[in-house]
Amino acid sequence: MRAIRSTIATLGILAGMLVAVSVAGPASAVPAKDARGGQVLTAPAAPPGALAKGDMAIAVVEPTTYPSVTTHPVAPGAIYTCGAGYFCALVWNPVTNLWKVFFFYYCQTQYVYNWLGGGAYLNNQNPPVQPTQIYGQYGELLAALVVENPRRQRDFDWNPVWSLKPC
Repeated sequence: MRAIRSTIATLGILAGMLVAVSVAGPASAVPAKDARGGQVLTAPAAPPGALAKGDMAIAVVEPTTYPSVTTHPVAPGAIYTCGAGYFCALVWNPVTNLWKVFFFYYCQTQYVYNWLGGGAYLNNQNPPVQPTQIYGQYGELLAALVVENPRRQRDFDWNPVWSLKPC
């Protein structure tokens, strides 16, 4: 699986299809809350270089996790909800040309595959919790994403991420 990820990443870079997005910059205004404490958010625009369906010159693979979690496709600019108690991650899905929202709830290490390019996240876990920890290829801690007040969706570069632990 790692070889596939490396091959796809290399081809993507060579083809000029991936654009890095700065880590943890603000992405939107304070989101609204739904009746159950979930955050109502707007998905970002499609990443630069995203191609229309049928324009792919190379094989692409959908982003996934292990163990698997609930996901939902979201169109660029569409509304989605990150429920209370969840860490939500938006990753661009080149297969569908939609954002794929991953809903993490349980405190366990999640391995990520084919999370390439920029995306976003919202840490909507219920305090008191530890920050969601983001790890690189060799298990090094890349970031600790805290629960913010007010809760805001933040941009994030998923390229160096190999696993995360939402606790």
